[in-house]
Amino acid sequence: MTAADLRVGEKALITAAADVPISARLMEMGCLPGVSIELLFKAPLGNPLAFALGDGYLLSMRREEAQLLEVIKSND
Repeated sequence: MTAADLRVGEKALITAAADVPISARLMEMGCLPGVSIELLFKAPLGNPLAFALGDGYLLSMRREEAQLLEVIKSND
């Protein structure tokens, strides 16, 4: 499952990022394995997506970028 598959309000933990150059940029912005992620908003046409990372850090990204983040749903 990827971060792009989450529904609004769902929480998950990042487990890995795809091995492509843009993934390094996502990791620099805080998308690291073990960090919690929650989908807050989706734009009307599905792009961009707004996520809360960790302790409330807000990050917006394209659906294509969110598909690079492997996640596992959390029970929170």
